[in-house]
Amino acid sequence: MRAADDRNNVPDSSGSDKLTPGELTKSSREIRWLDNFWYYHKWKVIIAAFFLVVLVIGLVQIFSRVEYDVYVTVAVPYTMNAEENGRFTELLQKFCPRDFNGDGDVLVYVQGYQVYSDSEYESEKAYWEVRSEQFQINSVYNQSQIRAFDQYLMNGQSTLLLLSPYMFETKKDNGHLLALADVYGEDPLPEGVTADGYGIRLSETDFYRNNPAARVLPADTVLCLHTPVLSVRNGKIQDDTAAREMFRAIADYRVKE
Repeated sequence: MRAADDRNNVPDSSGSDKLTPGELTKSSREIRWLDNFWYYHKWKVIIAAFFLVVLVIGLVQIFSRVEYDVYVTVAVPYTMNAEENGRFTELLQKFCPRDFNGDGDVLVYVQGYQVYSDSEYESEKAYWEVRSEQFQINSVYNQSQIRAFDQYLMNGQSTLLLLSPYMFETKKDNGHLLALADVYGEDPLPEGVTADGYGIRLSETDFYRNNPAARVLPADTVLCLHTPVLSVRNGKIQDDTAAREMFRAIADYRVKE
């Protein structure tokens, strides 16, 4: 009985779902039009689509780009791993005096370079050789890091520096560092300033002594300021207001006993 019912329910194949000759003709015309259009204009469509994709990507990058309040550059014979860099960045953001760009967020960007003087390089290499392990940094890479560091500074984005004694002396001798007297004016300089008056060793600051996140850097790292340069990004002299205020926030910090 059920089989008979199923047979009675077989869909009608008399043609109710078929296209009429008129509809077939209309559909064929549309297909031919699209085919002809693609044949004669396909490269125009492809090129227009390419530029549209580029435009969309550019707009996304512009509107999603993060604007940092302070850029800090580290050049020492050590490289922080991602976790250390994250904790150090969070620490610096706590010391950032204010929202310099007015976007509602206080953000600090840390750019690091692992660089060695000749003596530091040979000492580090010997250290690993004694342990029968290969030193992972070669002299070519070391020189490329120094060049990348110099190029980054010339981009005009960062003037607040944390340098190894070697890099500090090199930049100072080249006249690239700002005298702290120009930063403090008539105010007294903080304790622990280097004899030449261009920087302060981290080990002399409460910022370093009281924050484990900062002590991943060598104790002889020098906090200093690069002289503003003509930025290749916008053709203007750097505004180093944020870097100056950030320097003072770190150097002047004292833990109350």
